[in-house]
Amino acid sequence: MSSANRRNPHLTLVSSSPQPRSAPPQGLELAWKNRQILSDRLDWPRGMLAICERVERDFPDWSIVWSDAWYWSGSRTRVGFYAEFRKTIFGVTVPKVFGATEKALRGALAKQAAAITRRKADRDRTIAFIRAAMR
Repeated sequence: MSSANRRNPHLTLVSSSPQPRSAPPQGLELAWKNRQILSDRLDWPRGMLAICERVERDFPDWSIVWSDAWYWSGSRTRVGFYAEFRKTIFGVTVPKVFGATEKALRGALAKQAAAITRRKADRDRTIAFIRAAMR
């Protein structure tokens, strides 16, 4: 079903919900349903929801959304895909990731995954050093 975009009345978008969708990974059913509602309410262009789901299948520790420059955490954003790490890792800060395209997002997520691995290793070495010093 087509509709005019609320932010740009000259841009006609197609609702993403009629697209056939695969079942979400176990434990992410509510998150996937919420993203579908978000995509319908914010008039995401056709295919953006499917790309988010496809990338999230490959990077299940990340929550993926598409944005057309609406406000994200109080600041104006660029058009593209945003990813936020789902888990909390003690002593490791994980920033949000942006990619203008699916390929760019995948590259940024792979780079961030490597950085997380390095940060966890640094944290583990620090903890081991502190434990050894306390003996």
